[in-house]
Amino acid sequence: MSRTLIDAQPTIAPLAGAVTTLLQGHPVDVGDLLPVVRAARTTAYAGAGADTVDAVALVDVLRRHPSLLTAADGDLVIAVDDAGVVAGLDPRGVPAGHRAARALMDACVVSLEAKKLAHGMTATPSSLKASFASPDEARTLLTAVAGLASSSVLVQPSASLSSLLSLSSSSLAASLSAWTLGRVPSDRPLHLVVGGGARRLLDVLAPSVRRLRVELALVGRRGAIVDDEDVYRGLRRLHAANANTVTERRAKDADEGLGEHDSGAAFVVDALRLSEDTVDRRARSLVQPLKRARAIIVGVVDAAELEALLGALVEDGRGIQSVQVLAPTVVGEPVAIAIDDGDGGDDVVVDAATGHVWLAGTATPAMTTLSLPWLGLLPADVGGDDGAFAALQAVARARLMDGRIPSGRLRRVIDDDSTAALAALASMVAV
Repeated sequence: MSRTLIDAQPTIAPLAGAVTTLLQGHPVDVGDLLPVVRAARTTAYAGAGADTVDAVALVDVLRRHPSLLTAADGDLVIAVDDAGVVAGLDPRGVPAGHRAARALMDACVVSLEAKKLAHGMTATPSSLKASFASPDEARTLLTAVAGLASSSVLVQPSASLSSLLSLSSSSLAASLSAWTLGRVPSDRPLHLVVGGGARRLLDVLAPSVRRLRVELALVGRRGAIVDDEDVYRGLRRLHAANANTVTERRAKDADEGLGEHDSGAAFVVDALRLSEDTVDRRARSLVQPLKRARAIIVGVVDAAELEALLGALVEDGRGIQSVQVLAPTVVGEPVAIAIDDGDGGDDVVVDAATGHVWLAGTATPAMTTLSLPWLGLLPADVGGDDGAFAALQAVARARLMDGRIPSGRLRRVIDDDSTAALAALASMVAV
């Protein structure tokens, strides 16, 4: 029988809480979290609960953090700022919560697998063959890892964050606010899109993507099936293979009214500069209405920066028309706490760290998900979302400070498609 969200939340809460601790600038020793990791069966470390060594996960972490095997006696440290933490993640920029969560899981992999080896557990022949070029290489590395079993493994928070905790606001938040205000005319209506799914809305409108659509579609094709999402899969693969393409694309799109911050944490789209010929074919009918409305679209990828940016926009007199949260979501089994009001029910998000529940409005069909700082923490067989609770909470806090800010609307990005992004664009057009 698969676990329900209600069962999974208290299991995963210590891991989500540890991520919060890191984001607050405090280090975490993962020793006490190892039983939690074994019970949780997270997406990022599914083999934690097996009584065999997860050689694949271990080798992946050590390749990204090679200094762990050469560290002197004492504590082993993985820093949230380590280059190995973001290796393989989105080269356009990784939210702080993703970095902290992945650093935490990397530390858990090293610590737990070292203890498994020290207790005499072994890896399966198939995992050894997949991970090592020869038996001698496997023997040497696993022996070295077993020697780490008595070491404490620590995760250090971001050095930049720790140095800024005493300040009234982070340098990134200040940079994003100044950058955004410099690109938003004071007399234009604003629409905000928030979360990991916001980048798809930018891609849907990006001229650079349309001009390479044939090549990208060929790169992103899944088998013999051809669909509109091939382009975006191809774009993701292109950026992953060559991070320089991110910088090149930003420069080209900025010349045509689509600016993206160097950190990837925010972007601004000027609808007056859009062209029907350079957007996704499914969005062409929306270009002229968006132009007539003279709309400006502001995207905030990292919800941690949202509250400060909302405050800066309102304080500067900018009129915000809508705030939409586009949250990447994994669908799980139906959960009993979804409230049926006779008209589709309520979309519900449950904070993984606290168990607090947020009713996010009417949805069809109603869905309940465990809201996490990174989907890699999602337990098996459970529905989850990437930061929807944090984003909706940030909007609500900002509204308490200034009632001119509209309430946030949740749109789920499911199966890596563009449906939510297109719906968000359509909602910006007056009927």
